[in-house]
Formats: sequence, structure tokens, C-alpha cells
Amino acid sequence: MDQNPVQVLNQQQRVMLNLLADGTAVDLCARVMEIEVSTARSMCGDMMQTLNLHSETDLVRFAAASPLTG
Repeated sequence: MDQNPVQVLNQQQRVMLNLLADGTAVDLCARVMEIEVSTARSMCGDMMQTLNLHSETDLVRFAAASPLTG
């Protein structure tokens, strides 16, 4: 993948990724983003699938290591 992998995510997913990178728990991300916890967890699952990651821990590590744009 030539482009930054974060660029394949939509704006809401990027917001979630930024929050995860800051150490925010998924349930708190949901509250901050004013969405249901189930929606936030589903969004994490979608991002993991898109980014070929296998756990929320992998997703948080990716978020922390990524130059987040958007």
C-alpha cells in the first residue's frame, strides 16, 4: 500500500484512532464521539479489518505509531 494506511479510513474512524492513540478506552471514545459503545466497538472491528490488524491492542499500537492526519 503506497499511501498512508490512515488515509483509507473515514473521518469518524480517524477521530477514533486519534482518541485511541491518546490512550482513551473504547467506551470513553464512544462517549466523546457521542455514539453508542456498540457502534464504537464495531468501528474498531472495521478499522482492524481494513488495516489487517488482529486485536484492539494491535489497533492501539498502530494508532500510537501512526502519523495521524485529518
